[in-house]
Amino acid sequence: MLKILGYLHKKDKEEAKRLQEEVNSLWEMATFRKDRSGLPVNIWLDDAAHYKKAGHGYRIKFQKDKGDQPNTKDMIPMTIGDEPTIVGYKGKVPLPATDLNKIKDFIIKNKDLLISLSDAKIDIITFADKFVK
Repeated sequence: MLKILGYLHKKDKEEAKRLQEEVNSLWEMATFRKDRSGLPVNIWLDDAAHYKKAGHGYRIKFQKDKGDQPNTKDMIPMTIGDEPTIVGYKGKVPLPATDLNKIKDFIIKNKDLLISLSDAKIDIITFADKFVK
């Protein structure tokens, strides 16, 4: 992985930085599987205030396929707020609008819990006990 990032850094510094941030963020996010969330995809939730270290706002990440196994390759970030938006993702999102709307609805319904989780005020177990499908 380091060799790939080094090569990319020489060719495309912005892409190398984005990939490094994504790799680092995986260590600081909790997987929330689709069978628990009721969503069509697995999602990753910040439970360690990573957003502060990364210099961006609250967000979740979701996988771009509907596989049952968590797939961290090329995850898609979406903001946490009243109007969730995909941010920092280049390319066409390979999910239908109905699936994206389900993810947005999940974020809106659970906004306060997601923010508390991101700020490490609650843990993933508390989130799992209180979230709304």
